[in-house]
Amino acid sequence: MGFLRLILDDMADSEAEKHEFVEEAYQSALLLLNLINDILDLAKIEAGRVGIELEVVDFSEVLQATENFALPQAQNKGLSFNLTAPNQGPLLVYGNQRWLLQVMLNIVGNAIKFTHEGGITVAWK
Repeated sequence: MGFLRLILDDMADSEAEKHEFVEEAYQSALLLLNLINDILDLAKIEAGRVGIELEVVDFSEVLQATENFALPQAQNKGLSFNLTAPNQGPLLVYGNQRWLLQVMLNIVGNAIKFTHEGGITVAWK
């Protein structure tokens, strides 16, 4: 909310900085949404009402969403972030897209959190 307040108070020095503030606010909102979903999932697990819907998932979409989340986070810490996957069409897996994304965001988020210099590379082989 702090970045949104800066925009509302016209504290951005340029359109580029305003865009950076909006990106930070967006990333924070995504993190909050994931946290809320985690809490709801935990409540379902505790109530014994978890039903995992499995389907064919294009994992390249999960990787793209992970990169969209992680790249600004890594750059803000002065880290590089590289995500590589084969460029041979869809990367089809069988699973639950939301949970796969949640796992990827947790792994990459921890990598960013605990990496203090250099960078992070995620590779699909």
